[in-house]
Amino acid sequence: PFTGLILADLPAEVQFLASDGQLRTLNKKELVRPQWTSGVFTASAAPELKTELLREFGRGFEVSGVGHYLVVHPAGERQRWAERFEEIYRSFRWYFQVRGFPLQTPKFILVAVVFPTQADFQRFAAQQGQRVSSSVLGYYDPRSNRVYMYDYAAGRNGADWKTNAETIIHEVTHQMAFNSGVHSRFGQPPKWVVEGLATLFEAPGVWNGLKQTSP
Repeated sequence: PFTGLILADLPAEVQFLASDGQLRTLNKKELVRPQWTSGVFTASAAPELKTELLREFGRGFEVSGVGHYLVVHPAGERQRWAERFEEIYRSFRWYFQVRGFPLQTPKFILVAVVFPTQADFQRFAAQQGQRVSSSVLGYYDPRSNRVYMYDYAAGRNGADWKTNAETIIHEVTHQMAFNSGVHSRFGQPPKWVVEGLATLFEAPGVWNGLKQTSP
């Protein structure tokens, strides 16, 4: 069963915001005994969402919770991934707060998924109806509200972590902008604004400003 906040009740379908933060569309013909109720809409709690993610991605993955994030990553690699997403979360908020721009607190736990290989990443993207070229290292999906990427350094002799770090910065900036009121998930902000902000944060002096100015 699906539970969520109805955004649009159309003749043929229902569009709603699920408790895990995903935007879903259901065909009314496929609904079995739907119930419309009133009440306060609440987001999934971390333990519940973690269980759902483990069930969704299965063996070979672990889910690590750090701050505002749940990160799905290859088993045994918590140290490589978990904290990095939360670090960019903090940097994003700091950048806007010191400039006097109030941000909304994300209503949902933020989710990022790291696949072990490019092939796994592209296979999953295709299953989700996403067309990604071989040059795509990751993407933020507004409908699922998740970041998807793969470990670029895995299996590449001499490859360092810089490419992975840059991908995290770019995609988390997208995710944070759409979850803090800078962009809207329910509309289509100009692409140049969306990509321009994410590109801005790739500059070391922007994303690590918190480290430079904090004791």
